[in-house]
Amino acid sequence: MLNEIQETLDREARDGGATYLLPIMLDDYVLTGWRKSHPELAERVGRRIIGDFRGAKRSRQAFDAAVARVIDALKIKRVI
Repeated sequence: MLNEIQETLDREARDGGATYLLPIMLDDYVLTGWRKSHPELAERVGRRIIGDFRGAKRSRQAFDAAVARVIDALKIKRVI
């Protein structure tokens, strides 16, 4: 998994700052779980828009809201 994340970040850099990685949260791991073992990678991923699906299992409304936020994030165009 870490290799795929690093490769995606490298590809984004090669492609002039394109965004291919949109992380999602099912728990707090993306924010805290790997900071000690991979601090640089965790920092780079943590600065992104992260789809928060932590409450989605308990509530259809929370799931729908999380999906809407991810769709909005995908619509954002970067000006280079």
